[in-house]
Amino acid sequence: MAKILKSEGLTAQSFAHAKTLIQSLANSSKRQIIYSVMVEQCGNLFVIVCFLCLSVLHLGFGVGTGGEFIFQLLLIQRAASFFTNFQMKRRNMGQKFPSYESCMKLIENIPESHMSKGSTLPDIEKGIVFKDVSFAYPDGSQILKGIDLRLPERGLVAISGKSGSGKTTLIDMFLGLLEPSKGEVLIGDVSMKEIDQKAWHDLITYVPQDSYLFNDSLRKTLSFGIDNAGDEDLWAVLEKVGLRETIEKLQDGLDTNVLSGGFNFSGGEKQRLLIARAILKNTRILVMDEPSSSLDKASEQILKNQLQTLSADMLIIVISHSPEFMEAIDNLVVLDQGELRSASSQGDDRSSAGEKAVGG
Repeated sequence: MAKILKSEGLTAQSFAHAKTLIQSLANSSKRQIIYSVMVEQCGNLFVIVCFLCLSVLHLGFGVGTGGEFIFQLLLIQRAASFFTNFQMKRRNMGQKFPSYESCMKLIENIPESHMSKGSTLPDIEKGIVFKDVSFAYPDGSQILKGIDLRLPERGLVAISGKSGSGKTTLIDMFLGLLEPSKGEVLIGDVSMKEIDQKAWHDLITYVPQDSYLFNDSLRKTLSFGIDNAGDEDLWAVLEKVGLRETIEKLQDGLDTNVLSGGFNFSGGEKQRLLIARAILKNTRILVMDEPSSSLDKASEQILKNQLQTLSADMLIIVISHSPEFMEAIDNLVVLDQGELRSASSQGDDRSSAGEKAVGG
């Protein structure tokens, strides 16, 4: 989730959203504590009044036997235990406040991003170039070695390779989350270090392998970080990804609550909801990590067709090993142990020769 927020420049919105949720929880807890205290005091009063009444009736007026008096006291005790439960809950809720205060302090002291803060607006019409790019961690482990690669301004590009070959690191540098140890990434003719990161992230939608949906209404999930998105816009993008009819059948429609992680939607539906968000955001670049790994054949075919259609107007980069999915791509990039083994074009007539140029 953190990678999604960072890659799309939504960290600030996420913190604001979290702060709102925490504040809502705190207000709710305060109300519950007040109610619990009131109930507790009423319970204590109830026990005292009942005891006094029984005592007066039994001792003053001789009503009932000693056994009946004891039985009635036991009934009062049982009733009082009901109120005791509220008291325990009050104490438990009171323990939430230190956690609440810690969360608020954490949010208020979020460190600023250490990524470059250039001012040049990104222009991807000339493509994206990795120029002699290498990356190594501080411990000296080399992940990427001398990558020379040009990605087109639009089309469907697949990045493939065995586990540990450097695919994720390559994508992280593309997203602006990592800086090369050597070489540079160029957006058009401009180094990534000189690019306005907010403007760059505004162009990108990142979809991880485990498609994540925020725990909120479907309306807010689709429009998170997107200004001025009305219901008509939401229904339009859902129509484009083939989910309008499915959402219309839900009892609450766009107000349907999305469970944390999107567990009330299938894998294929989650992928298409995220693509809908990318369309709504007017994304120029869509990055997807193993988009078909959790899909059945039918859902994979639907996703493949949608990405092929969208790639006519945007750059779509997928990390994938699916042979069926590979049939849809325009360009294939293969990494092996941190080195570029091949970069080939295999698209159709939709792409121009310039768009299909991949490699050093």
